[in-house]
Amino acid sequence: MRVRDLCRILRVRPIVEDTASELYLRAYEHPSFLHVTLEKKEALVGCCVHVACRQHNWPLTMSTVCSLLHVEPTLFSTVYQQLVKELNLDIPTLSLLDLVKTHCDG
Repeated sequence: MRVRDLCRILRVRPIVEDTASELYLRAYEHPSFLHVTLEKKEALVGCCVHVACRQHNWPLTMSTVCSLLHVEPTLFSTVYQQLVKELNLDIPTLSLLDLVKTHCDG
């Protein structure tokens, strides 16, 4: 599943989709992610979307992404931590209030 496909399933704003796509291109070309399994690349897609959502205050949990991509949470977490470290990303914390509000509205 590609970044834009996942973003459309999640119905995120276009700016989030653009950010996730740019982030994926940066990560995909990074030496740490060049020679990894297809499963890790699939997790990388989810991680990039998750990071973009966080950066644009769009409440999304790792478990939601893992469910949609059928990725093990431990693999997702490992790839996520590696992505944040290798690309030196600043990730805002998720507001519990926003998360609850999103689930109640949905």
